[in-house]
Amino acid sequence: MALTRRWIKLGRLFMVAWLSFFIYPVAALLTAGFDRRSQVTGLSILLLLALVWAWFWLRVVAGPDRAFAVPAMLVATGLLVVFTLRTPPQYGSLFLYAVLMAGAAFNWRRGVPTVLALSVLAGVVELARGETIANASGQFLNEVLVGVAAVAGRLMVEANSQLSAAREQIARLAVGEERLRFARDLHDLLGHSPDWPPTKLKTSNRLLVTRYAKFAKPWRAIASRPSAPSWSAPAKPWPPPGSSSGLKTSTRPFRRRSRPSWPGRCAKG
Repeated sequence: MALTRRWIKLGRLFMVAWLSFFIYPVAALLTAGFDRRSQVTGLSILLLLALVWAWFWLRVVAGPDRAFAVPAMLVATGLLVVFTLRTPPQYGSLFLYAVLMAGAAFNWRRGVPTVLALSVLAGVVELARGETIANASGQFLNEVLVGVAAVAGRLMVEANSQLSAAREQIARLAVGEERLRFARDLHDLLGHSPDWPPTKLKTSNRLLVTRYAKFAKPWRAIASRPSAPSWSAPAKPWPPPGSSSGLKTSTRPFRRRSRPSWPGRCAKG
């Protein structure tokens, strides 16, 4: 299945939906008897962390703000360190968000060392706030596994994208090969076609002479007639040179003839 824009958008929204886990630390801050100052500080840190998390998945990862991947991860890590140190051990840790950001922001060559460094930092922070070595080790293993899963998810997305690009390239090559085959067939057809008309004409002439000889004679007679004179030939002079039988022009002036008198015409009485 190809990764279309719709699926990518759904994946981004799914990762933003991970902010629903903030309900547990928020409920702990409001109901565990913290003082007013601790509540305001904790809620402010969670709000900033939520904004950074949403911006990271909507705009940074493979988005227009991908150049801010490292600053976003550093800011999230600093907020998580402060929040974890100010929260009692029984309320857990939120370092999982920083590890997921590291696994999704970098390739596997940089992502795996970053995930290991953040996991070690999470274990150290757990020890600093009073957790046992067993709990700190469990936190470390949890962060490592989740971070490696995030790196593997990024690799799967990249492999799917490369597979889609290769499939499109194969389709373009197939279309080009089909066009080349069609052009080759057309070239072969046109290359043999000049031999076709003379062969057909010879066959037609043979049939015309043998089977329709009575029709061939009139056509030959018509073909043997001299051609008609061309209309473009120069006209002959008239009258011909040396001929005296031509029209002569009169040189006498024109005179009006009188009305003839008929003999025996009666006079007016």
